[in-house]
Amino acid sequence: MAKRKRTTPKVKVIREYGPMIVLVWFGDLVERMDPGFWNPKWLEYERYKKYPLRTLGDYQPFITYGAIVPHQKPLNLRDWRKGVLRVGQKQLTDVVLDLTEAIVVEEGSRWDVPRARIEYLDLLFPRSGVGSLGKARVAVWLLEDASRKAVVDCFVDIVRLPKDKIRPEYVAVYIKTRFGRMQINRWLSGVGTINVDFDDIRNFHLHVIPMPLQNQIAFQYHSLVRCHDIATEAKARMLRCKEQGNLQAAERPRREYKRNLKAAEAMLADLVRQVEEVIEGTRTEIEPVTRILETEEVAA
Repeated sequence: MAKRKRTTPKVKVIREYGPMIVLVWFGDLVERMDPGFWNPKWLEYERYKKYPLRTLGDYQPFITYGAIVPHQKPLNLRDWRKGVLRVGQKQLTDVVLDLTEAIVVEEGSRWDVPRARIEYLDLLFPRSGVGSLGKARVAVWLLEDASRKAVVDCFVDIVRLPKDKIRPEYVAVYIKTRFGRMQINRWLSGVGTINVDFDDIRNFHLHVIPMPLQNQIAFQYHSLVRCHDIATEAKARMLRCKEQGNLQAAERPRREYKRNLKAAEAMLADLVRQVEEVIEGTRTEIEPVTRILETEEVAA
């Protein structure tokens, strides 16, 4: 028997508070039983009709996660040139990736499984947690250097999409919009520890905008990542100074790190706002996020 494709359920709220009571078709309740999950407020994104809605599963993505190695900690080689960088939830920040404190594992070790090797333009997705998933801490891997080998750990999913059909950078920014966050909040509703499975990712809905607009968003995403990279390079220098006990020398890169991190955060917030306006139908072009750098608040 063919597997029934999940569609958006019809929900009627009988009582919203104390406790919430909703009516849902019995066949849909196999997904989740708690009423909060079925609150129609999580489905606001369906109101916007300018662009069609599709799921990530429609693009048949490759999805995997890293090795599960219980009761053992890998040896940290510390030098990326000597092994494989291991990316976990700590490396997924509110902006993009921060690799300064990622550990390096031995190539071919139990923590370096071939399926979990990261490729250029892979979307990295936290598998659990209010602090990571709840904050929409997703990022796109933008390192093209094949000699820089990296792998995800068991708390991060790789979502590999067909780049000619949808831009991963657009997906990453969309997830950070209120349209993406409300779907994540729905996952978080009514449970203690949230763990997202592959079906949840495949059933994530997003508006499919024209590829030229997706390309504009991707270009601006790369711009803010470059700004964030400057911040993390300064952070790495700061950490080296602190390891050497030179706190005075660490102050200059600390200020540089904070300044560029603030700029990258502002650039991302601006790009998210612009994408929301595209979905709402009030914007047709993406402006350069670098113009944010000219504002007094960011330059300070």
